[in-house]
Amino acid sequence: MSAVFEKNQFRILEKFHFNLIGILGWFVSGSILKKETIPSGQMDLYNKLVPIFRIIDKITFNQMGLSVIVVGEV
Repeated sequence: MSAVFEKNQFRILEKFHFNLIGILGWFVSGSILKKETIPSGQMDLYNKLVPIFRIIDKITFNQMGLSVIVVGEV
């Protein structure tokens, strides 16, 4: 994502990742179980555990995760 911003001459103001645990869920559902969509039971469990996952994201200083937000300016 940073490379796309820089290639288009945007200055990166802020960048952070989140949803570290989502990597595990994505891997298990998509790669191991070969699911194309997330089963509702699995999504319900994930939603209940989000407060814990937010703490994990803070512990890892949002340095890695399934999702990323990049803010830039021209």
